[in-house]
Amino acid sequence: MHGTKLTAATRAILSLAAGLTIILVAACGSYSSTPAQGAVPWTDRPGTPEMRLASGAVASRPCVARDVHVDLGRVGAYQGHQTQELFMRNLAPDACFVSVPPAIAAVFGSGQPVPVARGAAMSATGAANGVDGLSAGGKIHILIGTPGTCAGAGTSPKVATIVRISLSGTEVVTVPGTWLNMECGSPVLLAFDLEGKAAPPVPASSLTAKLSVPGPASAGGTLTYFVTLSNSTGTTVVLSPCPSYTESIGVGAPVQQTFLLNCDAVGSIPAGAATTYEMRLAVPASFSKGQTKLSWQLDVSGGAFAGTIITIR
Repeated sequence: MHGTKLTAATRAILSLAAGLTIILVAACGSYSSTPAQGAVPWTDRPGTPEMRLASGAVASRPCVARDVHVDLGRVGAYQGHQTQELFMRNLAPDACFVSVPPAIAAVFGSGQPVPVARGAAMSATGAANGVDGLSAGGKIHILIGTPGTCAGAGTSPKVATIVRISLSGTEVVTVPGTWLNMECGSPVLLAFDLEGKAAPPVPASSLTAKLSVPGPASAGGTLTYFVTLSNSTGTTVVLSPCPSYTESIGVGAPVQQTFLLNCDAVGSIPAGAATTYEMRLAVPASFSKGQTKLSWQLDVSGGAFAGTIITIR
């Protein structure tokens, strides 16, 4: 029922003096002005996203505080919001149900709570109030955001370091160590997504990913960027069967595309080595201009994830 401690990387991004842009990049990934050289060419072969158990697991009782454990995720950004990710997992041996979404509050060190309202991005998903089942071992991804900019931003931070999730009137989960700066406005709930129990790991689960984005993308065009997969283990990772990856822009109701890696060109990554792959993502002409998040996920159990902030013009 307690959040994990902030990592050194997360603590580093809390310096407002560095500016919002630096905060976002440090939290979410690299943004390079130089395209990767000698990258494995992109291939237009549709893939299949990692299969997860759907929400709506059969549950005969509500979740209580002792059933769940909440971990801190990344501090990042989404379309003008500074964001804090949370991951709530069901540790009980059976399924239980939760309100969708539950009542959530951000709390200052003084104990003053501020209700977290539902954000427009979450409303766009069409999620309705109600209940949903959380399977044993299942996970809920929660994304809370606050306005990222305003007049005088950076002069008087107002950071809430606790989040309280009310499963019911008496069952409350307290998550310390959060970072929600309400200097520019109140918090909103941008995403509340139920996921299923993860599948067993495979050799490709050990790979890590890093993004390199040459520059801004254009609405109605194609974003070309690069992902470097690194194998820090002592054995070669054979990419068989060839894994898919899912790329997306936006949060809450993102634009997503799933393709296969170009395993015909490179079918394995040796121990201690890294391989860079060219990526392409079609940006809809209707996509909002400005800053947004680019995310990349290798579609295997526990697969590598990387993200960064990009500009759509």
